[in-house]
Amino acid sequence: MKTKAKKLSALPFGDRNSLSGLSLDSAAESISLGFSGDYDIAPLSAEIHHKTTAINIGEMHILAGALTPFLVKGDRLPFTSLGIPTSGQCCVTANKRMYQRTGHTAFLLSSGRSETVTGDGYAGVYFDVQKSRLEHTLRAMTGLESTRKFVNSAHEQDREVPLRAAGISFDKLLRSYFAQIDLLQDQPQALALLGLDDTLYRTFAMMLLPELFLIDNSKSNKKVDQRNLEQVCNYIQANLDKPLALSELEHISGLSARSLQYGFQRRFGCTPTQWIREQRLTLAHNRLKLATSCDRVTGIALSCGFTHMGVFGRDYYVRFGERPSETLARAQNC
Repeated sequence: MKTKAKKLSALPFGDRNSLSGLSLDSAAESISLGFSGDYDIAPLSAEIHHKTTAINIGEMHILAGALTPFLVKGDRLPFTSLGIPTSGQCCVTANKRMYQRTGHTAFLLSSGRSETVTGDGYAGVYFDVQKSRLEHTLRAMTGLESTRKFVNSAHEQDREVPLRAAGISFDKLLRSYFAQIDLLQDQPQALALLGLDDTLYRTFAMMLLPELFLIDNSKSNKKVDQRNLEQVCNYIQANLDKPLALSELEHISGLSARSLQYGFQRRFGCTPTQWIREQRLTLAHNRLKLATSCDRVTGIALSCGFTHMGVFGRDYYVRFGERPSETLARAQNC
């Protein structure tokens, strides 16, 4: 008797190009094509039906899938994945801890794990999250020299990841990205040129470490002593050429991490790391305008605390509307 295909939830992207099947072998093969590893799949209903689609954007690998009621087991999986449920029910057990899909929660599952996933009418998207790329993105976003401790805490622990923080719906934000992927799935090079992989990593950084970037003003009524804030601002201004860690600023100001973030948000409308980057850019701009014939862009950038010239050049152009080399040339031609 021919097996009847049960209707599945639509994939968040790539439905028209998806691979589908009606057997356990084809389901396991589809998953392993997306993410390397050995998988065992058992059906939890009489009917078996699955569909998957995968895409590479730059070096980022993304898999979308949907499956009738199932149980999937994987052992010692060699990648860290961020799973975004989009419909249906799902329960994940990784390294003896259980995570239940609530509709507002994603899953971060670390490399080397063993996992068991059960689902009913489930559809979702999985991202291969590279530690080195996440660390590079965090450095670019925060301006901090060392972000390793943040990356280790964000990347190497199995955990649930809220899809909403400080009034931002990451679920809606990610779905807007899925719409872009769906529109341009046949031209992944266009998605790479648009920088969607970078946008996704920046979104992941905010999702995994919201305390570094987002302030929920509706939940804070703390009053911050402006003298403490002035003290930390003066310290930053005097040490822009040096690495600045948030823990150091907390110690200097005598404020907790939350109070420090709240104080900067109330006074400057930004986080401490964003304010540091703005001060460094302003200092670099002023020094470039007063440059002599002996000065170079790299030397001035380093003296203002920038360690990544590509990030400095991009942020400088966004802030001042010209490249650092153009400001330097104008000063040296006067």
